[in-house]
This record gives sequence, structure tokens and C-alpha cells, in this order.
Amino acid sequence: MFHVVSISVAALSLIILSSNLLMVGADGTVPTMDSGISQPGQRTDHILHWSKNDHLTSFTRLFKESKIKDGEPERTLTEKKQEYDVELFPFPSKLSQHSFSKKRQLNPIKRFQNYGNILPNDSKLRKIEKMEHLDPDANRNLTELISTQGYPVQTYVVQTRDGFLLDLHRIPWGRLKNQMPSKPETSKHHQNQIISEPRFASERLHHNSDTIHHKEYSNPNTKPIVFLQHGYTSSACDFVMNFANDSLAFILADSGYDVWLGNSRGNTYSNRHVNLTKDDPRFWDWSFDEMAVYDTSAFIDFILNKTSQSSLHYIGHSQGTIVAFALLSEKPEYQEKIRLFVGLAPIMSLSNMVSPMRYLAEMSESDIYKLLGRKDCFETTDKSRRMADTVCAKPVSRWVCYAILSLSNGPDITNINKARLPVYMNHTPAGTSVKNVVHYAQMVREKRFAKYDYGSSEANIQRYGQPIPPAYNVRSIRIPAVLFSGFKDWLADPKDVSILESTLPNIIEKYHYPTWNHMDFVLGITAAKDCYNRILNVLPKF
Repeated sequence: MFHVVSISVAALSLIILSSNLLMVGADGTVPTMDSGISQPGQRTDHILHWSKNDHLTSFTRLFKESKIKDGEPERTLTEKKQEYDVELFPFPSKLSQHSFSKKRQLNPIKRFQNYGNILPNDSKLRKIEKMEHLDPDANRNLTELISTQGYPVQTYVVQTRDGFLLDLHRIPWGRLKNQMPSKPETSKHHQNQIISEPRFASERLHHNSDTIHHKEYSNPNTKPIVFLQHGYTSSACDFVMNFANDSLAFILADSGYDVWLGNSRGNTYSNRHVNLTKDDPRFWDWSFDEMAVYDTSAFIDFILNKTSQSSLHYIGHSQGTIVAFALLSEKPEYQEKIRLFVGLAPIMSLSNMVSPMRYLAEMSESDIYKLLGRKDCFETTDKSRRMADTVCAKPVSRWVCYAILSLSNGPDITNINKARLPVYMNHTPAGTSVKNVVHYAQMVREKRFAKYDYGSSEANIQRYGQPIPPAYNVRSIRIPAVLFSGFKDWLADPKDVSILESTLPNIIEKYHYPTWNHMDFVLGITAAKDCYNRILNVLPKF
């Protein structure tokens, strides 16, 4: 019995470890849990847009169909597939949306084992593209990912108050060096209505009044600053792993922003300390509490000091939003240093998440530490890269990779460019501490956004001066916020995002994507058009 439990726990750990690996289906295609493909000339997916004066409070209109506007070019499925090297198809009737019920969401693996037997017969959609040559980006580090795309990159080492040495990367300008964004005209069609979800990233910066205008500046320190903070078990690579026209960091740099990318402690690029070594358990004695008050504050202070500016724009994905909420709650003075907060797949509550990570909450903390140790976890090693490449490259075993991704981030992965799969796998996950994993499990179990629980009233009193850990006061955060969330996100569940939306007091805009999962906001092939364009439109207003 002990061995069975150990194997089950180990399997669960593998699923969580691979939570950000991007996989494909059994035949080399990218299947979806969503319903069928939209017919030409018609859209079935929409984004619900909400603004400060909007009284639309329900999602009942979300899935109503709308016709493509007059004059807008129609794009067929084949054209989209050819442009992005992504193969899409309607989900087979045997695995219909109806059969994928709530009670079966957490156990789809068995259904994927025979997936190849029920795929559509369309030869174009069943085409298998062999990965004969590894993409060079798979073996490049963060600075190389940036420089090989034609962008300048500067690397700084930031020391935190508790002695960690963190890598901070900067893209001071884009491919057109001397440009800076100016305020676009207000786009009236974004107010108080549902916006059809754009489908083609190539249309970035080419639609109506959302086009960003530029003027020349010679000193990068005079440009507005955007700071990007990555998500759970990730690194700043998330923002530069796609091509230039599809990666958020590159798009911001090309649009005239001074772009900075942080790496939280414990990941591939921030695993050093002035006194401690990685073999010392004290090196790993931290969670997102310390990431917030030490790492994030150090990044912000360093950037503002380096540029002689007083404030910046903050864009966080996943855990990048948690550390912002914690910092702004714990140290209100930092609210004066952030002009605008943008949350991609934002997390404040994990009460309703359906990812298997929630099962860790059912384990005692002592059992988690016995299983994983008091050290690092979920890092990508040479061995894991080779294993992932082998499993995910072979059609006979790709169902494993797809199942892991679906279980972890959400069921619909049609927005991922499978041609970049080896790149994603070689950079993610990037590592974190076991204590951080335990802290997330506490959030699920206790249904509170609070500091780390040390397990007893005595220990908490010694640490916090009270028997239970203090909760973070998100209601005290007054800076303007824009939120982007997905309905297929199994980590930032829509119900939990709704809790955040009812708590954060100054949300000026929010967008909901019906078919997006957790990673679509940083790796999606249509993220540039669907999401980043809206970010570019709102940034100059602050």
C-alpha cells in the first residue's frame, strides 16, 4: 500500500512539475476540449470587455454569435494553420464537450490513450511534422533569446535585503531604437460592449484607433518603463520565447517602452546568495511572501533608481500578480511607484482551482516535505529535457504530454504554436522552493490569501505576533488595474478571478477569454492581437 501511494504521489508530482510544459496530441496535432471550429464568416468566441462605467455584470451574452464586420477579411482554418504551423480540429464527438463533465475534468488521461483512433480523417489536419532538428532557441539562455531576435539586452544583478542575487534583464529599446509611445485617441468601440475575439496575431498594431503612434527619443531613460514579472515555476523567458511579433517583451520594446524582466529567487537565473549555497536548506526557506517584500521591491527600487524615474507600469502573469498584491498590501508606499497594474491570469484566491495541484492541499505539510524535501523543486535539468523531448516528439507517446498540460493549465491548447514546443520545454519549468509549493497548498486548503502558516499557534505568534497568519489586504490597493483572464484556466479559475474582481477596488478594465487557459497569456499565438494590443492601448493613459 505504501508503494502504491508513493507511486501515485510521485505521478502527481510529475504532473505538477510539468505544469508549464507545452504538449501536443497523439498524432502531432493540437486537440481541444472546446466545441467545433467556427465557420468562415462567423465567430463563436468573444471577449467580454468591462470598463469603469460598464454596468454589464453577467456573462450571459458571452457566447452569442456575431458576424464579422463588413470589410474584414475572412480567414479560413487552413490559412490560420499554415500561418502559425498549428493544426486545429473539432473535438471528436466521442469526447464531446458534454461528455467532458465537471466530475471528469481531473482524470482525462485514459481518454487520451486511444485518442489516435478517433481523430478526424482530414489529411491536412492529421499531418505529422517530425522534429528532426532542435530549434536553436531551445539551447539559448535568456540573453541569447533576446539578442538573436535583434534586440539589445542588458543584465543586472540585484541583491535583496536578505542576501539573494537576482538577475534582472532590460530591453532598453526595440528594433527601431529611438521611439516612444504617445497617447492614442480614445477608442469608443471598446466601451460598454462585448468585443469579438480577434484571431490573427499578424494584425497587431493595424486596427482602427488602437494603433500606437511614436515619436523619437534618444535617451532610453526618458521612456516609460514596463516591468514584467513571470509566473509560478517560470522565468522571464516566458515573455521572449515566441517570435518578435508574438512575444510581449519584444512588442513593448518595439512600441517604445523601456522593458525590464525580473526573475524571482530560486529559478534558473536567480539561484545565488551572498552567503548560502544551494545545498543549504536555509537557501530554500522562503515562499512568495519573501518574493513579494524582498524580490519585487528590490526590482522596482533598482529600476527606478537606474532610470531616475519615480514610477513604472507593472505587468504580472500568474504568480507575478500574487507577489504584486502581497507587496502592495504589505508596503503601501509602493503604490506610489506603480502607475498601472496589468494582471494576466491573475491569482489572489485558489479556492476553486481544478488543477491537480489542489490535491497537495489534501496532504499534510510534513508529508509534502518528506516527499520533496526542504529544498528546490520543479527545475528543468538536462535529463528532464531529454526525457521530455523524447516523450513529446514521438506520436505514440504525445498523449502523455497533452494530458499533463491539460491537467495543469486547462483543456484547450489550440492557441499554442507547436513548432516552438522544444523551446518551451527546455526553458520551463525553471524551479521554485518546496516551501513555496506548500504555501500554495495552504491557499487552497484554507481559502485565504495570507502569509505562510508555520503550523502552530506558537510558531505563528513568534513569527507574526498572532496565532494565525495575517491575511493580505487587497482592498487597500488603490492603483488602477486591468485584468485579463481565461475561462479555460484551471489555475486562475474564473470563480477565483471573480473573487479578485470583487475585492480589488480600482479595476478600470477587465477582459475574459472564453477559450484561453493559463499559459495562453504569455505563449498564445493570438495573444498579440487579442491581449497585447489592448495593453498597448491602455498603457499611455497612465
